[in-house]
Amino acid sequence: MGAALYATIAASTVIRAAVAAAPVATTAAALATLRFNQLVYDRMPGFAHRNPTFDARVWSVPNRTEGANVFVWREWDATKNSVSMAAQEHYSHNELHGKHGGDMQEMLFQKGINWNDYPACFKRGTYMQRRKVSRPFTTDELERLSPKHEARANPNLMVERSEVAELDLPPITTIENREAVIFDGAQPQLNTNYV
Repeated sequence: MGAALYATIAASTVIRAAVAAAPVATTAAALATLRFNQLVYDRMPGFAHRNPTFDARVWSVPNRTEGANVFVWREWDATKNSVSMAAQEHYSHNELHGKHGGDMQEMLFQKGINWNDYPACFKRGTYMQRRKVSRPFTTDELERLSPKHEARANPNLMVERSEVAELDLPPITTIENREAVIFDGAQPQLNTNYV
């Protein structure tokens, strides 16, 4: 089974200098490639020799609404790619030539494969978000602190850290407050037209 994976990084910081775009894009692509290959090596060693790579793009949008719309487009694109890759796993190029997504899903269904049963991450991709959290120091962190650090005397001392978390989101078009979810870490509110 083919699977689509894309990584999307949402940040509230807007990069305004065009000159900064190229280093950000190349760094994002390099980090995605590195992390993906680490996970493939750990979780699917039989595929580690394939060495997949990623590209990245950076562009500016005029406002948060258009920034959120980029995620709508990416999710639609990931969905289209997912259906195509699943069909390509079971049918030849010639058999799929001229077929659209609905046709491909029907062809898969004829082989007993229901694309709708695939996990959401295979169908729409995965959303990740950096969030600030307050928590006590871990044992490992405490061991690395200097002997005079305040946390040694107070192990419940809270520290603020930035962590990246996977978001469990419904389809992005069903989220009424998608700007706040993407850029502010708000909880999704479903659009009642889709519920």
